Amino acid sequence: MKLLLFIAVFFYCGRSQAQDEVTLALQDTTVVPGTHFCEEFRASDFREITNFQFTLRWDPMVIRLDSLSEINLPFIDFFNTNMALAPGGFIPIIWIDPTGAGVTMPDDMSLFKACYTAVGTPISSTPVEIASTPLSAEIVSVASAGEDIGLVAQNGTVNIVLPYN
Repeated sequence: MKLLLFIAVFFYCGRSQAQDEVTLALQDTTVVPGTHFCEEFRASDFREITNFQFTLRWDPMVIRLDSLSEINLPFIDFFNTNMALAPGGFIPIIWIDPTGAGVTMPDDMSLFKACYTAVGTPISSTPVEIASTPLSAEIVSVASAGEDIGLVAQNGTVNIVLPYN
């Protein structure tokens, strides 16, 4: 009996608990043509994260990406993208904790903002997506030892409406 108890305790304690997937959420936005606006990328379950990457996608005939701003991640020099690709409706986004110690952020914290201009006609819309092409969506934590723990994307939509008179 003691042997069975020992084995049960050993296997229970020896198992690593899987970390929750990290959620990155965007909101739906309604604007009129010509409006400059920003969308926050809010994270939940961002615990001991060492790096993440994904592709940000949208329809460039509806909105134009102007900038990324208010980056609230440490090691801002290790937050990278290629804005030259923005006219094509996508950019890769990569962030790395160079120390490898992992970063924890409070739930619903804005990691950064993407700022756009509405260039489409009224009654047009576009999804704003955290996508996996061409750069795959991955997020890694200290506990995952280099393995992807999963990024849950809550994508948003930008709707362009008629101006109010």
